[in-house]
Amino acid sequence: MHIGKSQLNIHLRPIDYADPKGLDDKIPEGYNWTMDRRVYLKGPEDLDYVVGIIEQSYKNVL
Repeated sequence: MHIGKSQLNIHLRPIDYADPKGLDDKIPEGYNWTMDRRVYLKGPEDLDYVVGIIEQSYKNVL
């Protein structure tokens, strides 16, 4: 997780997410990061939705 001036940048596992709002983003391959997906939490109105995406990442590990 990276704390920005106006948002949180949360890095996620490289899976396909059920994300109808399209908030998750693929990090370019040039970065060579293991966690190659990210989602931005820009305000409290998106908190429940972003937590759902994080849960998908967590459940993929189980």
